[in-house]
Amino acid sequence: MSILLYVDDATITSDNCSKLDEVIQCIDQKFTLKDLEELNYFLGLKVTQHGDCVHVSQQKYASELLEQAHMENAKPMNTPMVSSPTLRYLVGSPLPHGTLYLQIVGNLQYLCLTRPDISFVFNKVSQYMHLPHDIHWTVAKQIL
Repeated sequence: MSILLYVDDATITSDNCSKLDEVIQCIDQKFTLKDLEELNYFLGLKVTQHGDCVHVSQQKYASELLEQAHMENAKPMNTPMVSSPTLRYLVGSPLPHGTLYLQIVGNLQYLCLTRPDISFVFNKVSQYMHLPHDIHWTVAKQIL
């Protein structure tokens, strides 16, 4: 049995239906529950089940990030970071308004849940949150 709880969102899964019903009834006695039956979305994660296989995706979340960065029509990259740019402090021009950089990099952290392939480069761009420069923004956009 698995119980996932985040503030007022929860999901309970089990391979034992009778135990699942028992736990739900017990919780329902103390709290008001809304049973949505089959799990489709949980905290922005799309959940699809095919037999014994569960697929978790953040495609909608990633699309929203592209819109936020005004990159809906950007050409996709094969890799999240090319090997040539070495990220350093004070290289390039400081971003006049680093707010979008902070928002995008912060949101990329959540995207790392289902995209471990971007974790390394996310770690690199997150090191420059206090004073982002144009090279850092270029690499952050490349992740998207």
